[in-house]
Amino acid sequence: MRIFPLGVWAVSTSGETTSFLVDAGSTRLMLDVGLNPGHSLATHAIPLTTVTHVFLSHSHSDHMQGFANLVFTRDAQQRQHGPAPRLNVIACSADLGRAQSLLEIFYPERKFDVDWTAVAPGSTIGLNDFEMTFFATEHTVPGLGAVLARNSSKLVVYTSDTAACDSVREAAEGAHLLVGECFGTRQDFGAVAERLKHMCAEDMAELAQSAGVLRVMPFHMHTPYTASDRRADLINAIAARFSGEILDPVPSRPIEVHSEGAGDD
Repeated sequence: MRIFPLGVWAVSTSGETTSFLVDAGSTRLMLDVGLNPGHSLATHAIPLTTVTHVFLSHSHSDHMQGFANLVFTRDAQQRQHGPAPRLNVIACSADLGRAQSLLEIFYPERKFDVDWTAVAPGSTIGLNDFEMTFFATEHTVPGLGAVLARNSSKLVVYTSDTAACDSVREAAEGAHLLVGECFGTRQDFGAVAERLKHMCAEDMAELAQSAGVLRVMPFHMHTPYTASDRRADLINAIAARFSGEILDPVPSRPIEVHSEGAGDD
């Protein structure tokens, strides 16, 4: 299994917003879609036609705005790359309705080959190469995080946007990789993060340490951390509280995830 960090920023002025591709053999799953997922995938020479599943964690624009463009561009790319399998979109029922509305708003004259899978906290679905289980997040709108597991081994836990809470901590227990929200340091963003129900670097690190996570990859960082020295401060804040490996997602190279917790590709 490989994880491609396609977008890791909280605001689009810093770069592409939240989006990850999970490449697991016959399954290519996007965890949120950011603003322009087609361009993000093109930087890795990956056609949208090879994406089989999309998970939408919640309805905020930095996670979901690119959805209609993804579906349209994926359909258009079939002229170049050949037929694509039906796309399976996974979200809570309310967010599935919002995603369907986006397609109706932007492409009222088009019909797309999309399957819609409604999930809820505690739901588990099989995706050929692994199982995906969902848990509730604690954010300003209802949302879901996801656990990707194979043979009872938690390969990846994706928090989406959330405050530190018991449901996230329980989901992360024993995970090989936590893709964890990291709004900024407490010194820089603590008051804002608490009010808007986000995790700071210290919150994510403490949660990962208590859950026995092997590796963490922060995301949803704010603009100051585009500067390498400021991002080093953020990474150091995590390292002071977390004894495992910290992966900086900004270089945007794929991360290898194995059940034995192997290192980067």
